[in-house]
Amino acid sequence: MNFIIVKPQLSKEELIELIIKEFPPTKEDILDEIYEGLIHLQVGVLADYTNQCIQKSRFDEVSRIFQFFDAVIDKVDSETDNAFYVSFLEHIDMDDGSNKQNEAIKLLPKKYLEAYKGLRNFS
Repeated sequence: MNFIIVKPQLSKEELIELIIKEFPPTKEDILDEIYEGLIHLQVGVLADYTNQCIQKSRFDEVSRIFQFFDAVIDKVDSETDNAFYVSFLEHIDMDDGSNKQNEAIKLLPKKYLEAYKGLRNFS
């Protein structure tokens, strides 16, 4: 599945709506009043969901999440871009050498692999 987002720029609110629409299990946590307006925490929920999918070998969903990340990253403001790198990409567990994590890292678009490794201090 390729995400086609025609808008040139997404507001934080539009991004949150898209995450909830595409990944319904994140809804309750993302909409928690404690997280309201805190994009780093809200994007972190997507990282937690991704890690759960990796642990459950839901690689179809991991692939969709990474495709979503790739589709939206160039359409968000600098604060949200930073949240995606710091609160999402940096928090995806794919570097312990387990079979599940090795499978997941293969799904990450190559153009983000170096950023991931740098964020995780991974060699």
